[in-house]
Amino acid sequence: NTEEQILELNNFNSNYMEVSNNVRTDVGSQQVIVSLINDNYVWSDNTTGDLTFTFTINKASSIYADNSTNNEVIYDGGTHTINISINKVYGAVTRFMDSNNEYSLVNVPQYKNPGTYVIKYKVYMPDNDNYMVYTNSKTVTITQNTINVTTKDYEGYYDGSEHTISINSSTPNVTIKYSLSNGNYSLSTIPKFKDIGEYTIYYQITKDGYTTKTGSNKVKIYGIKDFSNKLTLNNNNIYINKETFTNIKNTIQTYAQSTVYYHYDQYNKVVTSDILRTSDIIHIVLNGTKTYDYHIILLGDTSGDGKINYLDYVNVYNHIQKSKHPELSKKLLSGDFLLAADVSKDNKISYLDYVKIYNLIKSLKGGTN
Repeated sequence: NTEEQILELNNFNSNYMEVSNNVRTDVGSQQVIVSLINDNYVWSDNTTGDLTFTFTINKASSIYADNSTNNEVIYDGGTHTINISINKVYGAVTRFMDSNNEYSLVNVPQYKNPGTYVIKYKVYMPDNDNYMVYTNSKTVTITQNTINVTTKDYEGYYDGSEHTISINSSTPNVTIKYSLSNGNYSLSTIPKFKDIGEYTIYYQITKDGYTTKTGSNKVKIYGIKDFSNKLTLNNNNIYINKETFTNIKNTIQTYAQSTVYYHYDQYNKVVTSDILRTSDIIHIVLNGTKTYDYHIILLGDTSGDGKINYLDYVNVYNHIQKSKHPELSKKLLSGDFLLAADVSKDNKISYLDYVKIYNLIKSLKGGTN
């Protein structure tokens, strides 16, 4: 403590003893000699020689208390360090270890990026060897923050527009990359889809100091995906030659959670027969809510009985005659039945259709169902 220290001896009596070298100030050791003042005295063991003792002054502590603690925080973009709190002896200084393992830093190091950092420090008394050098270390741990994001699938029916998933981050300034195959996030723009089907969009969200977030969502566009090449679709009319209701159900491809087919006649009454007739309605329900209606056009069936016979031949003939001679009391075909008469598919009713129906009747030997 820089003050003079005197070694106090037990049972010392200055009447017949004398002591030398029992005063010391600095740290270290020395020999203290206790002697009898003359030959008239002896020690308790009847000896008269000098007694020697070692007088040692140890180094004093440079601190009274170290209340420093570790620090653990979540990344927030700011700098952080340990909680330093040292009660030092007056005149003592604190230094922190630098990257060269030397205690040269006056200020405690600060850290920003996620990680665990060990901060070493020492407390010492400059130019005074009478005090111990105190060393210790504490850690500051910065853990990665969490990206907060909400995502949602897209589900809807085909409408000719492009659609995609919903992805919203409440964490600002994030970078989002996309992919159509898990693990390859090379797209900067979110993919969009128009055609009927199911599509998976993978995403990767990153930001410095935050845990990378990955995931996926789906785009589901419901609808009637495809018609067989056996069927011709035009303006919600299905043109057929001899297909049945069962054939239609098996050839139409849909994308939906559920698909139900219904067969109605032109008066919207349920048809239980598998036979399809001109002006019948195929009613398709997707997912229990979305409906599609298609009118059946059985080429050649101009009467709507599901057969091609001489009645159809006559209907076409009368239509042609009426078209040329309006004054005749013959009937013109209209609606679905007019479409069914265009067997040649040239968008007009002519003798070519008349001949084709005639030949078809001959091949069918009087009619078909």
